[in-house]
Amino acid sequence: MKKIVLILAAMAFVGTVHQAEGATRRPRTATIRIGGPRWHVGMRLAKRPDRCVVIRFRDVPYYYAAGVYYRKVGKEYEVILPEIGMQVPELPEYGVRTIETDDGIRFVYDGVIYKAVPTKKGVKYEVVGFME
Repeated sequence: MKKIVLILAAMAFVGTVHQAEGATRRPRTATIRIGGPRWHVGMRLAKRPDRCVVIRFRDVPYYYAAGVYYRKVGKEYEVILPEIGMQVPELPEYGVRTIETDDGIRFVYDGVIYKAVPTKKGVKYEVVGFME
């Protein structure tokens, strides 16, 4: 038992030394979560999030805030997956990455793929697919 404890302690020490050496060679970037808890599909909220916008899609009102989509169910708001074709006025400030496809640049946030669509009121972002 003592051997196992000593081996584990040595492995932890070596890992700590390697981390410290890596930190001195090049700076590391930190990931910061902005916007509170992570939402999941099916989760229900008693009230809409702040700065929520209404999206009408196929004559049904949906709500969108910071990359998360909601629909009203009774007196609550349920987190849902967006539907292909939904358009939002903006993407979240952090966490959006770009990918290049045969059809041009696409934006990805939380597994949802968007394309920029010019409109009379400026650029909107349309849901065109999902990452697998």
